[in-house]
Amino acid sequence: MRHAALLLAGFALAAPAFAIDTAAARRYTTERRWVRQIDAAPSAALRAELEAHIVQWLDLAAASGTPKPLFLQIGITGGWIVFGNPGETASALAEALPHLTPGTQDRVKTFLRSFVRANDPTAMAFDHCAWGWGACELTGVRREYYTLPTSPLPDPLNANVYPPPAVPAEALYMLWRYADRTGDWDFISTSTPPSGERWNRIRTLFQSIPATPTRYGEVSGAIGYARMLERFNLSADASYNGAIAKVQAGLTAGTSFGAFLDASYARFLIGTHDWAFTPFHYLRQPNAVGAHLAPEIGRFLRENALDAVRARVTANPNEGQPGQKYSIEAHWPEWYLYRGAYPPIELWTGHYGENHMVAPDTPWALFLIHAFVYEEPGATLARYVDVPYGAADLFHIQRLAAAIEGYGTVAWSATDPGGTPPTNRPPSVVLTAPANGATFTAPATVTLTAAASDTDGTIERVEFLSGSTVLFTDNLAPYTFTWSGVGAGGYTLTARAVDDQGAMAMSAAAAITVTSPADTTPPTVPGSLTATAQSSSAITLAWTASTDNGAIAGYEIERNGALLGNLAAAPPFTDSGLQPSTAYSYRVRAVDGAGNRSGFSSA
Repeated sequence: MRHAALLLAGFALAAPAFAIDTAAARRYTTERRWVRQIDAAPSAALRAELEAHIVQWLDLAAASGTPKPLFLQIGITGGWIVFGNPGETASALAEALPHLTPGTQDRVKTFLRSFVRANDPTAMAFDHCAWGWGACELTGVRREYYTLPTSPLPDPLNANVYPPPAVPAEALYMLWRYADRTGDWDFISTSTPPSGERWNRIRTLFQSIPATPTRYGEVSGAIGYARMLERFNLSADASYNGAIAKVQAGLTAGTSFGAFLDASYARFLIGTHDWAFTPFHYLRQPNAVGAHLAPEIGRFLRENALDAVRARVTANPNEGQPGQKYSIEAHWPEWYLYRGAYPPIELWTGHYGENHMVAPDTPWALFLIHAFVYEEPGATLARYVDVPYGAADLFHIQRLAAAIEGYGTVAWSATDPGGTPPTNRPPSVVLTAPANGATFTAPATVTLTAAASDTDGTIERVEFLSGSTVLFTDNLAPYTFTWSGVGAGGYTLTARAVDDQGAMAMSAAAAITVTSPADTTPPTVPGSLTATAQSSSAITLAWTASTDNGAIAGYEIERNGALLGNLAAAPPFTDSGLQPSTAYSYRVRAVDGAGNRSGFSSA
């Protein structure tokens, strides 16, 4: 990671909290993390691993269904289920999007669009049993790399998640991250200002954050809520200032990293035989674990509590002196190993590590401190990337993405800072159907399809146009639109792709022709045919005119079984030059402009 060097004057253990002013709180709320100029060559192996791991997940989901949460049996403290909160899935995959190939980006966005609607992060706290908690057998598509004892095997696992987990405040940040990266803001609300049951749940979740947050995740939740308000032009909403106030109060309290860390130990560690590193957890109880760290919290700790973080995590030069606590990594050099040995007797916590392995949430949390708080470069972070615990390992995905970004340049800005990144390359798009010169018959159904990609970002949308009129906008691959009821005429069709930075590209045009349908419908049969003698050599015929879906061209007159030479334009018609005292029989039929003929009238 390229950034300014930080010189440490010393280490503070648990310094008293100091005030974060409103301007700083607003800065941490509005300024986003932008990573640019990622060195392609040294990060290539990490990007390939990230791509392969996510493709494995997508293939598994496509073939068998979305994998269930990951179960781990770690030892004396029992089992842990991780990745049960759907917001974690949406957020982790959204973070990885920029580092995937265009085709995989499209697959991820399609998968997530369906996933969040089936597993709404505003309503589902944890994916377990049919109701989100309780005791039940572990079923469904498994992501473990080993076989779990499930039916019909003997002694199937029946994990009990109790008490019922609640939707965490972190879900607000996770939802913002998902919508911002994928462009699926319709999931939050289809209207501006936002409304609906989901938006009501979002506001209620924000209101549940205490005035002074006690967890870093509650602060990131308030940040996520404020950014959703910004997206819907609600920065003047009273709750926006309320979000800034909660961010300010939470960050002020959070300047004492040691106090927050110790409070998390008291909240989440289970007995003296258990240990984990929990400052970024929102859930840790028997059989259920949830954790999330926003980069904004890492930035805050780097700027306001770096010495305290280092003292508790990496090295405390005053260790052993009265009142000084032990640092984790100084006594546990294998901290980054996913299946590494459990830590030794924990002198820094008073807890004993009696499990045979550590759960993945601890090395994940320590890794993200190195990435987001210490801002270590990609080459250093890459050394700490271990293997995943199972398929669809969200912690592994986040570690890979953070290591890749360690090869780039970080800037914090409310808007894209510009200047630093290379010139955005426009996307490419091809209208793959219909073919140029294709012909259809009205009323036509024309299927338009397009293929679009972006070499330095993602496709935000593809628009299908007839002339200058946008017929349809598709936000997800495969890009397609069925245009129905197209009338006769000539049309020029194109596809226009827009990437995540607003660059556009237009496909080559396809000219199509829609012809009027062939008329195969005959006119109605003329009715009420009468014949009246006008003289000894002339008879006048009269009938009820026929109707047609087009126009009647005329009538054919049959006399004694033979057609007269010329069409009668309309009734009445006088047949002359007849022989006196001779019997004649007549029938009439209608002919339309397409040459369709009705049946003959009665003679």
